[in-house]
Amino acid sequence: MSDQNGLIQFDTLIGIYPFTTFADGFISSMGEFEVSYAGYSGEVVMEIVQHELKFVVIDSTNDQIDSLENASIEIVGKPDVLFTNSEGWVVFDTIGRIDYMVSRTGYLTNYGNVTITQPEVVTVGLEPLRYIHFDLAGYKGDPVSGASIQIAEKVLITDQFGRASTGLSDGTYPYLVLAVNHLPFRDTIEVNGETADSTIMIEMIPVTYMLTFNVNDGLDPIVQATVEVEEDILITNANGVTSVNLLNGTYEYSAFAINTDTTTGTVVVDGDEVVETVVLTLISSLEELSQNGIQFYPNPAMDKITIEIDEMQEGTVEMINTLGALVFKTKLNSSKSSINLVGLEEGVYIIMIRNSERQFTGKITLRK
Repeated sequence: MSDQNGLIQFDTLIGIYPFTTFADGFISSMGEFEVSYAGYSGEVVMEIVQHELKFVVIDSTNDQIDSLENASIEIVGKPDVLFTNSEGWVVFDTIGRIDYMVSRTGYLTNYGNVTITQPEVVTVGLEPLRYIHFDLAGYKGDPVSGASIQIAEKVLITDQFGRASTGLSDGTYPYLVLAVNHLPFRDTIEVNGETADSTIMIEMIPVTYMLTFNVNDGLDPIVQATVEVEEDILITNANGVTSVNLLNGTYEYSAFAINTDTTTGTVVVDGDEVVETVVLTLISSLEELSQNGIQFYPNPAMDKITIEIDEMQEGTVEMINTLGALVFKTKLNSSKSSINLVGLEEGVYIIMIRNSERQFTGKITLRK
């Protein structure tokens, strides 16, 4: 019997001897050795007895035990990767403890271990991934690209179309969306069979900064001056001030008031509030207005007015109420035009007449 080092020593006569070795957990080995005057020293290698291990891989959410073909099984310490057959299983021989990883496209990877002392069948259930899609839109519905979505210890980045996708197992997941120049967005999603392959539409709120216009005539503030910037029409208050919230960017504006010339300019919004001072030049008299080549009458008016413009080019006429809302707009195609105002309510309006070369702003009263 071998000692703790696996050695066997004994005395015998010169000759040839057959032998058989056996030990628990090892395959028996047979052979012969020859003893001469010099003695004999030899080595017998015994193979460990291995047992058949059958891996069966199934879809864990399917009540009908749906076996999964082509699932991969990786055993720690072994270089080869095994794959399940069309019936969802694979067989190999092993012994002792093995640590394994079972994976398949569209499923959550399963890690585990098993100790083999006899033939075994191990069934591994894989949980399917539910694919969730995110679609981010920002200002004017434009896609928000390069945004990060933190969910289930993953960080997703939206593409040029504002989209990102991931696979998740069933459960409840909080998530956080971060994008440059937008407010953070937080929410929670419930992932299950009903929400699989669904799209989450997220409207990101842009970070805006206040742009304030101070409008005056060089000395005093101008009340009810009109400032047009981006797509907004602003009306100054009693202090000649009006404001709007805008994204970072460069904006062109025009400002005008009753009996003033129009002033245009450019303002840059870059990560902070901006105050823009606008000085409007007063037109001193009605004669000067006439000399400018623009007239309208009657004033007050009832249902229509006539507009005359010298050397007329194609232009427009707009009317704004005291709340700053654009209530009427039409094109001018001749030097003398009759404008129907039947649909407007009685009250005071700002009238703006303009073409590519000049602009007139005045006040008109409608009486019904």
